[in-house]
Amino acid sequence: MKYLSNDSICPLANSTLDRDKLPNLRCFSLHCDSIINDFEQLILTLKYRMSNLEKLELNVNISMTTTILDGNYLKTNILNHMIQLDKFTFNIHSWFGLRNQIYFPSNENIQHAFNNFKNKKIISCIDYYLKNEYESNKDNQDLPIIKYPHVTDLTLNLVNDDYVEQFLLDTRTCLPNTLELIIGYEQLKRVTHNFTRNTTRINCAKLSSLCVLSDKIPKYVKDYFPHTKMY
Repeated sequence: MKYLSNDSICPLANSTLDRDKLPNLRCFSLHCDSIINDFEQLILTLKYRMSNLEKLELNVNISMTTTILDGNYLKTNILNHMIQLDKFTFNIHSWFGLRNQIYFPSNENIQHAFNNFKNKKIISCIDYYLKNEYESNKDNQDLPIIKYPHVTDLTLNLVNDDYVEQFLLDTRTCLPNTLELIIGYEQLKRVTHNFTRNTTRINCAKLSSLCVLSDKIPKYVKDYFPHTKMY
């Protein structure tokens, strides 16, 4: 079974987990472009409904709230519950908010957690981004334009509009043509003045792909991103 989705995955009721078991399902592949906010519920679905899987593929973007997703998490919550599983292929991008934390796991820590995986070909990477939900200092109008030629992914979620402007205004930043941007639709609408602002048009037109975290995108919005894959 292969499942493709551009929409959010909603939590399933416990009664659904108990009722709709699929004991004869052997292969399952999930590709979801939108951010999954309840990954723990998805894991429950896999464990209780598809416990006899032999092949599993997960290609997802997730937001974690209680723990960092690493090899230990996948082994404890998936592999240990699927004794028939022979092949597990995954490409998982996860976001996790750290507040007042003293210990920050390194990429080596994350990679080490996959050492117990058999026949492993696993690449892991962890990045830390400082988030500021408040307005930045605007007394920097004379600063040179900043270039980010090697940035490929940018997530602007739960930040002040001023920080979105820092990246989208062509008077402040020069974005590459290979960038994927993840941002809330309403915030993007505000910063671009309902997709009419000229000073953000150039960088927006450069985006290779755009995830606006919205169920519906008006047709006129796409004219503002003529070369961009939107979802």
